[in-house]
Amino acid sequence: IYLIPNDAAFVIQTSDPVGAWKKFSNSPTWLCLKKSASIQEVTTQVDELDSIVKSNKVLLSLVGERDMLISIHKVKPTDWDFLIVVDLQKVSKMRLLKDQMDAILEVAGYTVTQRKYNGVDIMELLDPKTRDTIYMAFIGNHVAVSYASKLVAASIDASKKEDFELDESYLEAERMVSGKGLLQIFVNYRNIPQFMSIYLGGNNEYVDMFSQSMKYAGLYFDTNKDKIEVKGYT
Repeated sequence: IYLIPNDAAFVIQTSDPVGAWKKFSNSPTWLCLKKSASIQEVTTQVDELDSIVKSNKVLLSLVGERDMLISIHKVKPTDWDFLIVVDLQKVSKMRLLKDQMDAILEVAGYTVTQRKYNGVDIMELLDPKTRDTIYMAFIGNHVAVSYASKLVAASIDASKKEDFELDESYLEAERMVSGKGLLQIFVNYRNIPQFMSIYLGGNNEYVDMFSQSMKYAGLYFDTNKDKIEVKGYT
C-alpha cells in the first residue's frame, strides 16, 4: 500500500484480479442489473473497464493470482484515472521477467520507449490500434501501471516516503475486511471533496462536512447468482 499516492480517494484490493473480474462481469445478478436504464451510466463505465481488460490480455497474463491494488485519483479538473499496483514478489526469475518485458510487449504489438524518473525506469507502451499510452514502472518487487504518467511518477515518489501505510486508521479498516469477499474497497474521506468536485463543478460544503467527520471506510464486495452485496466498516 505504500506505493499508493496519498491523494487516492478510493483503493480497491484483491488477491485474484482476473478471476474476481470474470466472476463479477459474468454473474447473473450483474447481467440482469445492467439492463436497467436507471444505472446506465454505471453500466457504461463497467463495459468500458471490461473492454480495457479484454484488450490487455498480454499484460493481464503477467498478473494471474497476485495481490493487486487499484487506486482512483483526480488527475484533471473534470477527470479521474486509476493506478494499478501488482505485487510480483512470487514471480520466479523476476530479473528475467524485467529484462524480457520489452520483447514481450513488442511481440504483442506495443511500441515501447523508456525514460527515467527519480532513479526508476518508466516504460511507455503505445497501443497502435487505440493510440493510448500505458505507463509502467518496476518498483522493487512491484509493478505500477496507469494511463496517466503522473500517477506512475507519484507512485515512485510515494515509494520513497512510505507515508500512506503509517496511517493507523487505514490499517484498522484494512484489518476489519482483510480476506473477505471478491475484493476490498477503502474510502479515504479526506480526499472525497476533491474527487467529487469533478462531478459537482467545485467544492460543496456538505461534502466537506461529511469528509471531515470520518477518516476511512473499509468495505468488502461479493456477488453470487442471487445478489451483489457490499458490507463494511467506517
